[in-house]
Amino acid sequence: MKEKTEYLPMNACKYPRRKDVVGQAGKFIDDFLKSIDSTQLYGMMGVKPDKTFMITGQPGNGKTLSIEALVNEANKDVFDNRTDKDMRFKLIGMKYDIGKYGTAYINEGSKIVQGFFDFCFRATRSGYKTLAILDEAETLFGHRTNTLSHKEDSKLLATIMKNLQKVHDTDDMYLIMMSNFPDAFDKASIRAGRIDKKYTFDKPNQSEREFAFSHTINKINDTAGYQVVRNYNIKLLSDMSDEFNYADVVESVNSAVKKRVKEITEIRKDKIITAGYITQKRLEDSITKHKSSFQSTKKKIGFG
Repeated sequence: MKEKTEYLPMNACKYPRRKDVVGQAGKFIDDFLKSIDSTQLYGMMGVKPDKTFMITGQPGNGKTLSIEALVNEANKDVFDNRTDKDMRFKLIGMKYDIGKYGTAYINEGSKIVQGFFDFCFRATRSGYKTLAILDEAETLFGHRTNTLSHKEDSKLLATIMKNLQKVHDTDDMYLIMMSNFPDAFDKASIRAGRIDKKYTFDKPNQSEREFAFSHTINKINDTAGYQVVRNYNIKLLSDMSDEFNYADVVESVNSAVKKRVKEITEIRKDKIITAGYITQKRLEDSITKHKSSFQSTKKKIGFG
């Protein structure tokens, strides 16, 4: 299963952390961290913590970002105290793309999925809090039919049902399912008792877009080590982008910077290239162009 599993955290990155997300994504992270931090108290009071979570929403509204922020936040003490070699990760994530691997092989899909879960459970036996992450989870939980052509899907569903129960029964094991298509799930399969908590990530509101612009600009400036983006009006940018999701915000800012890079490179051909910067007007132009290129044609960036 190793070649089919993406590990989180992959790097000791400053971004993203809890402070880098807002809205339902922030609530999800807070709820999850409270669950793993209060496990002992839950047991003392005779109940189990939330173990299985579902995140749904259109592409670009922060599902993948929230998972990365969750794992980074859980392990922030390791990242921020790297001189202490005895520190262990508090939480490790193992991400499996069901859409890519779950049904790729006739009569083998359920075995591959089971192998992934076995890999995760071995990590818990090694003393790690382990998070299994299933992307495109609706592939496993499609509406049930009686047709023979769906026998492999039935095997997959039975496999996931068995492992959902095992997650609930295994200390330090957690599971998150992500999907862009919540209506594609068989309702009985994701009822209460199987899925502990559900979250829907919607498009950001006014204040959340302001946060997204501010965070994206700050990250660019921090990475560059100087004010690449300067003299901007966050409120006006948010007003102009009322239909944007989080991915649209990020792309519009990045595109403005990339355009300036290309201009500087062209102007300074065969000369020493110096760093440049952009201001409000270039950001506004980029937002307008992004609306025309993506919004009007209903194209979305698959930011997760």
